[in-house]
Amino acid sequence: MKQPVSYKQTDSRWGSLPYSNPDERATIYGSGCGPTCTAMIIATLADNNVTPIDTCAWSVAHGYKATGMGTYNTYFVPQLTAYGIQSEYLSAYCYHNSGHASHAKVKAALQAGNWVIANVGPGIWTSGGHFILVYGIDAADNVYINDPASYRDARAKNTWANLSYQTKYYWIVTVPESWKSGNQATQAPENNYAKNYLVKGDKGAAVGTMQTMLKALGHYTGQIDNSFGPLSDTAVRSFQRASGLAVDGSYGPATRAAAEKAHASWLASQNSGSYVVGKNYKLNEDMKVRNGAGTGFAWRPYGQLTTDGKSHAYAQNGYAVLKAGTTVTAMEVVKKSATEIWMRIPSGWVAAVYGGRQYIV
Repeated sequence: MKQPVSYKQTDSRWGSLPYSNPDERATIYGSGCGPTCTAMIIATLADNNVTPIDTCAWSVAHGYKATGMGTYNTYFVPQLTAYGIQSEYLSAYCYHNSGHASHAKVKAALQAGNWVIANVGPGIWTSGGHFILVYGIDAADNVYINDPASYRDARAKNTWANLSYQTKYYWIVTVPESWKSGNQATQAPENNYAKNYLVKGDKGAAVGTMQTMLKALGHYTGQIDNSFGPLSDTAVRSFQRASGLAVDGSYGPATRAAAEKAHASWLASQNSGSYVVGKNYKLNEDMKVRNGAGTGFAWRPYGQLTTDGKSHAYAQNGYAVLKAGTTVTAMEVVKKSATEIWMRIPSGWVAAVYGGRQYIV
């Protein structure tokens, strides 16, 4: 079997960096096991430059960081989808239930060469809750694991019986056939974040994260293309000028910290009334899903929904319609006027209030 890139949330390059909402002081070291697992997958299958810095920033920017805890379960599928990686969330709770149907499905996926993110409870891997990446199983039912928090042998290789008994939830990650052969490990690049700044000419997911934040803050006007070009340079200088920083066009530690703080405040300001990012709500009636916050955005095709979203939706002329009573998690809330509020959920955007009428409660 082929081992994916192995990252540790404790790595000195990023362990002490914040992974937190404005009302907490959490770090990648203490809370970043989930985004670290996804960084391993993305760095192996999509973009070798991605590290936990990128995935933690994406999680916070999109509302998936759980204050006082780690990462919401709704994070993994949209994060992987953003890099074209197919995954499936098995949302049924199966902790200490070895006969649960999810275990059989996951074991078959591992035997087929796919990977699995496991949310484990108290036991071998954690005393509370923890995300690990399982990348293989052998004929003797031993499982092979990239544990983002430990180098211990027992946490890197153990039995399927122990893993299945101690897992609460699973995510199955589809691995391309080209990655399913061979037994060599995939190495992370040694120079990842050797420099702690971005400048004109740089490319990669870190640039995309920067662009996303600066666009939300009104400084970047281009497309999110992961390329630090003239528009990105102008945006960085504009933000630096507005923030009272040295205007040099370099997106270094001081500028990045200021941008992350400003973006977190902006995200919080998008909440309106009783709608709070991270909380769950229900749909009052069947609702079409859009690609953005407003009627000017196209309806989302049914085929683009998450696996979980499809189970609560139906297709109408090919477009997705979520059923009344569906529970949704608010990932972002945009108030366009006193009578129009839009909510981003894992499947897309829906109107929370429109024409003064409340559609989500």
